[in-house]
Amino acid sequence: MAGLSSRAKSTILYGFAVHLSVGFLVAFIISMVHVEKAQADARAKLVKAYDESVDAWLAGDGETYARKWTGEEALPLPSVSVEREDPERPQSSVAFGVLQSGPEATGSLPDDEPDYKRYDEGTMLVAILEGFHDESFHTGVEDVVFTVGDTSVPVKAMTCVVNEYCNSPTEENAEDSDSDERGCRFTISHSFLQSVRLVDLTGDADAFVGVEARASTCALEYYTNHGTGDWFASRDAAIQECAVASATYIAPNVRRDVRVSIRSPRDPFVTAMELTRDSNYGLCSGDFGTTPEEHRKVALDAGIAAGVLGPAAAAAWAAGTHFLRKQNAERSGEPTKVKTDVKKRARQYSKEKAPAPVSAAVAQQPPSAYGGMPATSAMPQPYGPPAAYESKYSYGGQSAPATYNTRSTFASIFGRGVQTR
Repeated sequence: MAGLSSRAKSTILYGFAVHLSVGFLVAFIISMVHVEKAQADARAKLVKAYDESVDAWLAGDGETYARKWTGEEALPLPSVSVEREDPERPQSSVAFGVLQSGPEATGSLPDDEPDYKRYDEGTMLVAILEGFHDESFHTGVEDVVFTVGDTSVPVKAMTCVVNEYCNSPTEENAEDSDSDERGCRFTISHSFLQSVRLVDLTGDADAFVGVEARASTCALEYYTNHGTGDWFASRDAAIQECAVASATYIAPNVRRDVRVSIRSPRDPFVTAMELTRDSNYGLCSGDFGTTPEEHRKVALDAGIAAGVLGPAAAAAWAAGTHFLRKQNAERSGEPTKVKTDVKKRARQYSKEKAPAPVSAAVAQQPPSAYGGMPATSAMPQPYGPPAAYESKYSYGGQSAPATYNTRSTFASIFGRGVQTR
């Protein structure tokens, strides 16, 4: 920046200051938001509700549900019948089995934090529908009915999902514009049924009255296959393509099974699914969220960033202001210098032309003492004797001092040493 003008330097520094100020504000806001989240600790409320269900499960609910399907007084295991639209796949029935060990039975969650309780005793029923999806293109888009006891659960073997990818809207079309005008493109992907999570209507050990597919527990789980690879200019075109796909049989790339499970309504895993369900997407994550320690760490990192960006922005603003003032001084400095030089020369000229100062004693003499002429430091003597001639009353052409009697007007003109009385 050495070769730049003050204006260019101030512009560059102000540009840096703006970006640094924006970064400071963003970091500061992020820090404050995470500080508030750490104080609110929404995770603690979810963990508390889940821990209560674990305590109840370990206190007797788990043992009660285990007696329902195991032991001498166990109820007969139910089966799930599958009715499909595909004529080449007749109705089939698969018996449930009891699962009491392993991560699935003990309700293993994807949340790996140690702040919630675990349990190692679980009971659930599982039926595996082998080869439900295959590569024959005779599977996928159809309505399937799962029947357990007196309960029937209709599901779709495949769903078509429209994916939207949009660019940021420009200022010209940000208002009153649909997604197409905002530069959006669309793709479709197929999601195939992967598991059906059913909940027992009662957790008691002496009766089985049926099951239910709870939306609150994300009963239907799909896995998403890769997209078709085609891009569509509008959502309507993508939906139309999905309708075409729904009218045909589409198969996944590989052979896949479908798992059907039944859990007690008091199972902690069911509670975890209800607590972590995202109503916007209809998904149950099984994750209780960010811990207060993680929120505080993010707040600290953002606070450090704000602490660095804030002074840097202030320094950039100060430096830009300095160069801006310097530029203004450069603009207004030339006329001021010219005026100053003119005044200086005028004062010097007046000093050179001004008469020498007169002593106070001489200045006090009346004008009549000098023939009506003003008093000066050196009184000219046009008619007096030469400088070499001096009488005892002569003072070398100088005015008489105040301690002597002044000469008369005649004496002062003709240089005579006449003393007046």
